[in-house]
Amino acid sequence: MRVLVVTPWQIDRTRPRSRGLIAILSQHCEVRIVSVVSSSRSPRTARATSSVQKSPPAPTQTVPLSPVGAITRVVAAIFRGGSLQQAFVSSARARRTIQRAVSEFHPDFVYFNVLRTAQFIKDAAGVPAIVDLDEFRSKFYDQLATSSSSAFWRLVARIESARMRRAEHDVMTKAALILVSSPADLRPDTRAPIRLVRNPHEFGGPLAVEMSETLHREHGRVTKRIVFVGRQSYRANREGILWFATRIFPRVKALEPGCVLQIVGERPPAAIRALASPDIMVTGGVESVEPYYRGACISIAPIRQATGVQMKLVESLALQTPCVVTPTVAVGAGVCDGMECLVADTEDEWFDAVCRLIHDQKLREDLKGHGNLWVDEMHSTPAVEKQFMAALTEAGIVPPGAGGSSDSLASG
Repeated sequence: MRVLVVTPWQIDRTRPRSRGLIAILSQHCEVRIVSVVSSSRSPRTARATSSVQKSPPAPTQTVPLSPVGAITRVVAAIFRGGSLQQAFVSSARARRTIQRAVSEFHPDFVYFNVLRTAQFIKDAAGVPAIVDLDEFRSKFYDQLATSSSSAFWRLVARIESARMRRAEHDVMTKAALILVSSPADLRPDTRAPIRLVRNPHEFGGPLAVEMSETLHREHGRVTKRIVFVGRQSYRANREGILWFATRIFPRVKALEPGCVLQIVGERPPAAIRALASPDIMVTGGVESVEPYYRGACISIAPIRQATGVQMKLVESLALQTPCVVTPTVAVGAGVCDGMECLVADTEDEWFDAVCRLIHDQKLREDLKGHGNLWVDEMHSTPAVEKQFMAALTEAGIVPPGAGGSSDSLASG
């Protein structure tokens, strides 16, 4: 079976869901990729680096976006009423490339990665379309419109939320199958079936269950080290860690001398870099986040504007680092307070949760066990592969039993 994949970015480690699901597809199908990208670093042709289990790379046609053209389309969309995110990638060159790929490759279905690329369904010449929404992005803009600290972004969010909602509704009338990553996004009353396919992660899982205390000692897990991992180019991450570092951490440090906060993630802005001190380490981008999770006793996800599943939670639990999260993060992932993690909302709740984890070793061990079991059952690559292939089968896109062998669809 042949699958044409359309993405709005390069497939690399910064896009773990895209990378993981495309790797699974490539194990079962013959895959070609069209990437519509804005990065000037992207080569015109490349091979996808998607590899959760060393799956073979897929030939990729990269369509670079002109920054001037993208901004022009966004400005035009403001007046025409279209989604700003979709307008950014909606180039004529991208449409021609997709049309040509469909004509030459003859795919059995086209897999559109997130809503931004779903606008190209009409360019697939009637080939069945799968749209991996990941999340209903309109919900994120609803949150941003009311809770962002920036007046500019509240205005942008108010404009974009209704437009994204219309675009999501349009996709649900045209696609053969919709995928989401969060149980909170399942909806029964849609024309296209919506199926839950969670985010695969690239480390931990079953292996983490087998980790010995020796491994923990080798990585130097420190009792009073708190870690936050997240791209600082993402506004919700910036606002969340700034809030924690300025409102919660000083209280924790006053009660717990020697407590250290590590902020790990690429492109920290000036406000984040200014936090650097003997007690707060700002790393910027790192080759691997794994040692930082392993070296901490607590990870945090103080994110209030979020939809879908936060990979920082999945990664933390996979590596057996107890996590404190907001109710928003917990609901998106489908985890429970006191089982897989601790959930805190107010400043006092956050202060109490962090201090409890620092002092209560039994609580940390309980959260490690429950959290790691949850990750293994929901987010390990075998679990996600099973979810993915079941969704394709239920929608009638692949025949029953086709997911049992890596050669069963590729030879079709």
